Amino acid sequence: MSHCTSGNNSRCPKTLLDWLASDVTSEQSPLGASADGPQTTMSFSRVVGAAIVCFVVCNAFYKWLHRHKLRYLLRLSLATSILSLSLHILCHLQTTYDTTFCSSIRDHLSWTTPISLLFVLVMVIVRYHWAVPYNITKSQLSVGFSHLEAPAKKRLKKVKDMARERLMSGYPGQLPPVYPNGWIPIVESNEVKTGEVVSVTAIGQKFCVFRGELGSAYVLDAYCPHLGADLSAGGTVKGECVECPFHGWQFGGKDGTCHKIPYSDKVPDIARAKTWPSRDVNGFIFVWHHAEDEEPSWEMPAIPEVQSGQWRFRGKTAHEVHCHIQEIPENGADVAHLHQVHSNSVFLGQRWMDAGGHWMDFLLNALQHDWLPQWEADTSRSHVGRIRLSQRMRIFGVELPLSKLQLNIEQIGPACVHLHVDWWFGRGVLLQHITPEGPLTQRVVHLLYTEPGFRQFPADLFVLGESIMLERDIAVWNNKMFLRTPVLVREDKLIARYRRWYSQFYSQNSPTLQSERERTLDW
Repeated sequence: MSHCTSGNNSRCPKTLLDWLASDVTSEQSPLGASADGPQTTMSFSRVVGAAIVCFVVCNAFYKWLHRHKLRYLLRLSLATSILSLSLHILCHLQTTYDTTFCSSIRDHLSWTTPISLLFVLVMVIVRYHWAVPYNITKSQLSVGFSHLEAPAKKRLKKVKDMARERLMSGYPGQLPPVYPNGWIPIVESNEVKTGEVVSVTAIGQKFCVFRGELGSAYVLDAYCPHLGADLSAGGTVKGECVECPFHGWQFGGKDGTCHKIPYSDKVPDIARAKTWPSRDVNGFIFVWHHAEDEEPSWEMPAIPEVQSGQWRFRGKTAHEVHCHIQEIPENGADVAHLHQVHSNSVFLGQRWMDAGGHWMDFLLNALQHDWLPQWEADTSRSHVGRIRLSQRMRIFGVELPLSKLQLNIEQIGPACVHLHVDWWFGRGVLLQHITPEGPLTQRVVHLLYTEPGFRQFPADLFVLGESIMLERDIAVWNNKMFLRTPVLVREDKLIARYRRWYSQFYSQNSPTLQSERERTLDW
């Protein structure tokens, strides 16, 4: 018969702590009951059980902490919570003593446990936020058009009108070809999952990018050679082929050969989709573009630590820029602009030109950046340009310790830059990819990878600072025009050297702004 009856509720343990404390035997002293009341002792098995429970809980928390690398304040706060809970358990087990010591502990701990648990929750949220790679994405409207005083919708219309005017009535005679030859990044690797098809528009082409069931990425012309259906709009992956959504023709990713026509026994030899040489390297998919249809003459180098996964992805910035593609990497050879645009404090954001009118601006601008760049061509690889860049920070003229940032920069081809970072926090690499989405529209994506010891929080600061500095350049690019024959002084000699080096990526039939206009409007 159950002891848990309405008349015997006191014998029914309601919680785990009640159950642990329930095995208490009251023993009378051999000489009888003392004046202090009955003496109580807990069962040894219950004490051992409570100790095991505490050990298991603490061990599970420790493994969880170690696994997720929650450190410093979070570990301290969690240890405080565990200690408070443990004291609560011990005091609950000794409630029958009702000693002054236990009562005092229970009274003092009644508020510490919920506070410490709340602090743990806050720190978990903060730590989770720190553990997530930074992702900053800005549209063309976001940067460089604050001078257009108008509501958001009207400002967007003005920006679009400006872009259309530059494209249709600009200065085609001033511009170099709009799509250079070489490896062009078109889409991030993680955006093309196994068995998925992605549509990409770049370098005046529309691509069907898909990843076969074996994990390899392929790039084909988007339009089916049968009747022109868009393979990237509803196409499906079948093995290492993509199936047209219109009639079910299947084209191989390696060479574009048609492998199957569901309603025909014979596949014509000419049934072939155009394929583009592609490489899936360093977190991006590249295609080889050459106006003279030449085969790849150099390769996009893989960074072993990134390709193998040894270095961790820490963050990304993506910006839409309205300018010629050459102007973006040419920035590295423009030494003079570093002092004008990038010396003022990063805390000023995009207000580097109008800062100083307020005392807060004065305080924010106390932090200054010093830049020492040097650009040179790679003598062994003609398609590579090098820049050595050193940055230091000063506050009120005093150089900050641990602020030295060394960048060894390699521009590889016309649209990719590797910035190798050496900082006090560790080593890493910032990868810049420029995708020409239109003749004068570029998508600039930066991906940061670091060694494991380079923690997420300083990586977030680096990504945020890089984004702020980049947006200062974008504010200029979005409103300037490219000059084929600029007026240069002796100190601008690196710009002239850079332009001679970059000209190798243009050829006789490279698409120009004029040819792209005619190709677009020939109907």
